Amino acid sequence: MFCSNCGAEISDSAKFCPKCGSPVTPYKETGQASSDPDSSFRASAQEQQSQQQEQQAQQPKQQQYQYQNSGNQGGSDGKGIASVILGIIGIILSFILLGGGIMALIMGIIGIILAAMSRRDIGGTSVSTAGLVFSIIALILGLRGILCIALVGAAACSAAML
Repeated sequence: MFCSNCGAEISDSAKFCPKCGSPVTPYKETGQASSDPDSSFRASAQEQQSQQQEQQAQQPKQQQYQYQNSGNQGGSDGKGIASVILGIIGIILSFILLGGGIMALIMGIIGIILAAMSRRDIGGTSVSTAGLVFSIIALILGLRGILCIALVGAAACSAAML
C-alpha cells in the first residue's frame, strides 16, 4: 500500500504514514460498497479527528518558529549596546585634556553609526536610542575638548609673540 499524500510505501496495518505522518485511508480493492452504512461516516470522522490532532501538533511548532524568527523585536542587539558603551566612554574621555577630546570625537562618531545601524536593523529600541544620545553627547563634548585645546594653543602662541 502507498501513502496518498507523499507516495511512500507503507504497511497494510499502518494508521499513519511513517514518512510524512498523514493518516492512512484504507481502500477496498474490490470496489464494492461496505455492508456497514456507518463505516464511511466513522472513517471520515476518524480522518477529521486525526487531521485536527495533526494541526494541533503543528501549531506549537509554527509558534516556536515564529518566535525564533521574530529576531530581537522589543529587545536589543550588540550594536545598540556597543553604542551605549562607546558613548559613555567618549563622555568620560572628553574630560581628559590631552587627546581625550579626539578620542571622544572618534568614539562619538562610531557610537552614532552603530546606534543608527541598530535602529535600522531592529527598530527604535530604548538601548539603541540611549546609545545614540550618549554618542551625540560624546561627539559634542569631544568637539568642545578639541576647540579648547586649539584655543589654549592659539593663546599660548599669541602670548609668545608678545
